[in-house]
Amino acid sequence: MNLYKLLIGVVLLIISCSTKENVKYEHYDSGEVSKKFIYDNTEDTTTFNVEYFYKDGNLKLEARYVNGKRNGQYITYFNNSRIEESYNYKDGIKHGKFSSYNDNGILMNQNCYYNGILVISKVAQFSIQNKVFRHNYYKPINETDLHDIGYLDYDMKGNVLKNTSVFYNVLSVDTINSMMLVEFYNKKEDYSFSFQEIFMNNSGELEKLEEVYETLENKLSIKYNADNVIIGTVYLKGENEVFDFPFYFDLAKDAN
Repeated sequence: MNLYKLLIGVVLLIISCSTKENVKYEHYDSGEVSKKFIYDNTEDTTTFNVEYFYKDGNLKLEARYVNGKRNGQYITYFNNSRIEESYNYKDGIKHGKFSSYNDNGILMNQNCYYNGILVISKVAQFSIQNKVFRHNYYKPINETDLHDIGYLDYDMKGNVLKNTSVFYNVLSVDTINSMMLVEFYNKKEDYSFSFQEIFMNNSGELEKLEEVYETLENKLSIKYNADNVIIGTVYLKGENEVFDFPFYFDLAKDAN
């Protein structure tokens, strides 16, 4: 029995030591832990989770690296533990929502990326006097310029007070049949509303699918092809004019 206990103790000691070897710490000059690296294994220092800490021990940053590149969420925190910035990467490339908040937890800015390409940008404002949130929406014209596509005003409870955007809202998603119901804001009765999905080809370029969904109503059922993030172009067509707007919807996060 004593031999059995001794063997168990040795095994636990080996496991404990090997686990500690996978974890590395850095410290402030005053001795507090500043960084913690958790490696998948001791032989590969390019794949790991990392955490940064404030001097008081509160979490400051957490991220994941695979083969030396950022992967998944990259999150920074205020010292009150609220999220300051939340980014998403895929193999070191911006892919997903890049969001910034103030220290009260209010969303201030959000850029939506697909394989490194900016699809849509949202900038938030808050009127202390009127207690109104405003989300200004923009679409990229080129790598440096954005075009204003309207805004939505909300009260403190999230109710829409004013909507000047020619924009959309995903009402429901059926992930089993790959269908979604989309509502279009401020659509004129004699204008058609259509959607065309976009995908990334093998060359890393965006291409439009041939199929286009179109209606004269303000709601449209769409069958999508994407597995995670749906992007595309929404068209609003009148007799003598056509408007186009970027579409972005994250099935994992926005559908909840």
